[in-house]
Amino acid sequence: MAFGGRIEAFMAVPSGITLSATNGAGGPTLVTLTAGNYTASSLVAHVVAALNAQRPAGWTGSVSTGSSGTGRVTLAGTGTWSILWTSTLLRDALGFAANITAVTGSQTGTVCARGLWLPDAPIQIDSDPARAPIVSDLRTTQSPTGKAYAMASNTFYRHKGLRWSHVPQSRVHEAKATHAGNTWETWFRQTQIGGLVAWLSAGSAFEIYDHNEIKFGSDYSVASWQISPAINSIEPKRSSGDWVGYWEIAIPQIVSAG
Repeated sequence: MAFGGRIEAFMAVPSGITLSATNGAGGPTLVTLTAGNYTASSLVAHVVAALNAQRPAGWTGSVSTGSSGTGRVTLAGTGTWSILWTSTLLRDALGFAANITAVTGSQTGTVCARGLWLPDAPIQIDSDPARAPIVSDLRTTQSPTGKAYAMASNTFYRHKGLRWSHVPQSRVHEAKATHAGNTWETWFRQTQIGGLVAWLSAGSAFEIYDHNEIKFGSDYSVASWQISPAINSIEPKRSSGDWVGYWEIAIPQIVSAG
């Protein structure tokens, strides 16, 4: 059985990122993206919107997620179309290895989009994932007569006890990956250790969806989460005895300012 669910880290896309596009209606046209923080899914949506606005029309794009997802990006244009990656940083973030030249069908990247991990396992969590449990710095003191005094000034959101108990080895260790880049090891190194690839840094914020595609904190419109306190090593443990086919991935706590 395959399971949905994913984590998508936010990439900080700078200004000046472009691509050159040609389709059945004309081109080449230099298409410019808007700087901002994007997940893999929202970056693909933005690229498609920019293509349709600046080199009309009929461009489509998607990220393979869900129960059979690979994490790879698929793009398509109208007629005979091409994309020249004037920014190799954009090309790499979307998981493509080369320019797309004079094709007529859809084209799919060769590796998982950056900042994306699909565990292919159900997640267990201490509370309802759609909620965003509120934590405060409430402090109380009690007088000798039993009167309690309280003070609170700050709140934040927190989920505790995130755990995928049986993640297939192919989604844990990059050396065993079925779909290159779609592993816990790669996601953690790129988004939490940081310093390895452009647009992602140590402790990157992310969106997280459970195996029913419920977005964490959706009832409270929470924009992003971070791991805190930090996990400073990649040390999953085997799910059962000496068998290496399934592994347990645990995140003790994630927090958000809202």
